[in-house]
Amino acid sequence: MQDLLHLGPVGVVAYVFDHARKVPHETVPQRVGAVQAWPVPIWRNPALEALLAGPLDEIGLTDAAVQSLVAQQARESEVLELKAQPYRGAPPGAPVPRTAEQELAKDVTALANTAGGLLLIGVEEAAGAASAATPFPDDSEAVVQRLVRALVNHSAPVPRVAWIPISAAAGGHYLAVVVPPSPLAPHAVTGQRGDSRRPLHWFVRDGADTRPVSEPEIADRYRTRFRGADDQRTRRERVAAEGREALGRSDRLWLWTAVVPHAPVPAVLDAHAVRDTTRWWQTEYGFASPLARSLHTDGRPYAGPGRTIFTGLPGREDQDPTDPSGGAYVELHIDGSAFAATPVALNTGLDGGIGDTTLVDDLVVLVDACLS
Repeated sequence: MQDLLHLGPVGVVAYVFDHARKVPHETVPQRVGAVQAWPVPIWRNPALEALLAGPLDEIGLTDAAVQSLVAQQARESEVLELKAQPYRGAPPGAPVPRTAEQELAKDVTALANTAGGLLLIGVEEAAGAASAATPFPDDSEAVVQRLVRALVNHSAPVPRVAWIPISAAAGGHYLAVVVPPSPLAPHAVTGQRGDSRRPLHWFVRDGADTRPVSEPEIADRYRTRFRGADDQRTRRERVAAEGREALGRSDRLWLWTAVVPHAPVPAVLDAHAVRDTTRWWQTEYGFASPLARSLHTDGRPYAGPGRTIFTGLPGREDQDPTDPSGGAYVELHIDGSAFAATPVALNTGLDGGIGDTTLVDDLVVLVDACLS
């Protein structure tokens, strides 16, 4: 009953909730993906999105975004690292001698060990500010393959990142490496293969700089990693339990999904956050499933403890407006967690039974709503 469906760096659990029995029926979730082949990391950073005027994906990371960054003379920061070329030679003057491959591992793991960030290759910097676009002529696929091997060979554990090649209008390519903050931190940079000692070095971002981590800091970060795993399990159980408790106020059979991020957003739910969440849900978010269905919540939004609640219009005058009604019940938490449910009865077969196809389609709708 506690199997976990992995989709990117979040945990998702999906079950059917039977009000009459007050127990969840497992919908046979399966494991999707593996450490070696994760989907593009789901990560947002308001500062970087404002700088690029778009999201950290193939839509927002474009030649125009790179040119704008250079025009603004954007400065390197805790979450932005600029490189003119794709790690071709050993870095000069490093306190600890490193190869180009180890230098890549250092830059990526430092971002993963701190607050996440964007490593943008193909932009030259001067005095810490973007000064020129320098797209590289190499085949972008070959560059990505080389750098992926370098990261795998010289980091432990290997952080999850997204590699996004960007075509330059003037010819050549840039490469954006999106690095979410990692729940597996601290990530170490390993020594050369063939060295029996394989010494480990740890790095973090310190403003616009990268610095080595002291031994007491390393110990503290390992303690944080182990606490984080327990914290995520606790958050997942809490989000799911609170959502199921709400469904218990309905007399219908529900299919539900709960999602918690590895790196919760440290934010406070206020009137502004409720307005932003409501605007996104009601006007910006629009997803249709393979069977052309979506979640409909025609009731007004309500603020709950750390979350905004959306559901249908009450069916009775004496019904609490936050009780699950209509075609969906959705809780969007300010920390990035989410709970979404839809009544199974809406999609029963002609014979009165539950159709496997519609259940799967419902799950697609619920997971997309939570992950988006």
